[in-house]
Amino acid sequence: MKNICLLLLLLPLFSYGQQFKSSVSWLFHHSNDTKQLVDSCVYNEDGVLVFRRDYNLFKENDYEDKRYTYNRAGKLVKSVSYDVNGQPWLTDSIGYDGENRVISEKVYRNNNGEVVTDKKIRYGKNRVDIGKDVHVLRTYDAKGRLATEEMYRDSVLVEKTEYQDHGKKVTRGDVIVQTSDEGEFTYNNGVLISQVKGAEKVIFGIPVKREVTILDENGLKKMVQYYQDGKYYQHLEYYYRR
Repeated sequence: MKNICLLLLLLPLFSYGQQFKSSVSWLFHHSNDTKQLVDSCVYNEDGVLVFRRDYNLFKENDYEDKRYTYNRAGKLVKSVSYDVNGQPWLTDSIGYDGENRVISEKVYRNNNGEVVTDKKIRYGKNRVDIGKDVHVLRTYDAKGRLATEEMYRDSVLVEKTEYQDHGKKVTRGDVIVQTSDEGEFTYNNGVLISQVKGAEKVIFGIPVKREVTILDENGLKKMVQYYQDGKYYQHLEYYYRR
């Protein structure tokens, strides 16, 4: 289990435009022939995620619930996280303008009211201000298309995105992520460290890891297979109920 990225396991299951009522995912370990429940989700009549339970893969009988609320435009306006005892502990509220752009976000702890995040977002043609310390500068090409975005934190450039005809290039310090019709390629100091081509993701290093995603006939994620140095050691399976 230590060899798998927990963040990857807990990524939300989206509806992919399909209308179904619920879904679950299981992680199967090939070394000891065991399985673990990863998450379970409930969707509304439009196939939009409204409830999710993430199970702790390292502690039995432990999980976290999250409930989602949307506005009439289908935009997420609030999510509330609950502990295993059903008590809310974290709330994330999001506000939008008339163009359905995010203009505010506030995250706070329910038990003591501590504010984790409280930011306002202001939009201009060439600049977006995010809270007090972050701003994004934008440039456009001769056709009025977005060409670059530079994100600054405390006046220091932390990320630059260059938009291209068939993809984009994102630079974060020594790390560059290049996306094109061929896939997504990540470099660190000029060395390729990961690539995503179609259904396969490869993470280079010692050991080399591969992830292969299998979709069903409706385009829904059916399985993710995990390999390490060529050995097929575990996989995720997804099940949906309409």
